[in-house]
Amino acid sequence: MEHRRKDGTVFPVEVRAGLLEIAGRKYVLAFDRDVTVRNQTEAALQRSRQLAMVGQMAAGLAHEIKNPLAGIKVSMEVLMNELALSPDDKAIFARTIGEVQRIESLLKNLLNYARTPRPVFSRIDLNQQLENALRNTTLLLKSQEYAAINGKGLELVRNLDPALPMIMADPSQMQQVILNLLLNAMEATPAGGTITVSTRQGRGETVEVVIGDTGKGMSEEACAKAFQPFYTTKPKGSGLGLAITRRLVEQHHGEIEVASVLGQGATFTITLPVEQQYKDENP
Repeated sequence: MEHRRKDGTVFPVEVRAGLLEIAGRKYVLAFDRDVTVRNQTEAALQRSRQLAMVGQMAAGLAHEIKNPLAGIKVSMEVLMNELALSPDDKAIFARTIGEVQRIESLLKNLLNYARTPRPVFSRIDLNQQLENALRNTTLLLKSQEYAAINGKGLELVRNLDPALPMIMADPSQMQQVILNLLLNAMEATPAGGTITVSTRQGRGETVEVVIGDTGKGMSEEACAKAFQPFYTTKPKGSGLGLAITRRLVEQHHGEIEVASVLGQGATFTITLPVEQQYKDENP
């Protein structure tokens, strides 16, 4: 069951109770145990098993599929460009090449998830990173792949804290994290909707990035599974985008959470430490 602390936070509790009789009177003897750490350990163990499985799959797929797939794509491109084809036949070739590229993207995501590089920390301005990600998103939306999103006419609202401290982080990995969340929000938000990007100082020596949308939202079950590998609600999604995002955030010793209600949009909150704790490691 769940108990609530004085500060309002909820934590899981295991309750064991039994009947006790003393001097002819019956009592219920109950032991309450906070199982937060145990649940976290079990979740970490499950994730470790998933990572091992994904690593094996990624290595196998990359070796067995990547090179022949590249050959297939090149051959299809040559045929499409050199043969005298009708417009309908060219469209079939173009769709086929597009599907091959989608498989290549899935392989790349698998490898990124299984072998996420260690972050290279430097002092960065998180607000500037968000601005850079927003500019990159604008460029991406002009591509054919994201043309449908670009035509939605979404409103983008910035609430960036000018007093936000500089943090230690890997700028390229932060770009990837923010870009993933922005594109997800834009895909989930209907035409005329709003996406809000905020930064603020968190508890202790932390900062927070909040990306919220006015999209279709997520069920409680979807929120619980959102960061699991291969879980997706998209027809053509790989289910690895948010899983990779969480890995990158955790490599920065941070946390990422999602809060959502069906029909009322979703909000992702990233909490990052201002400083990083370094450990001496042998190469």
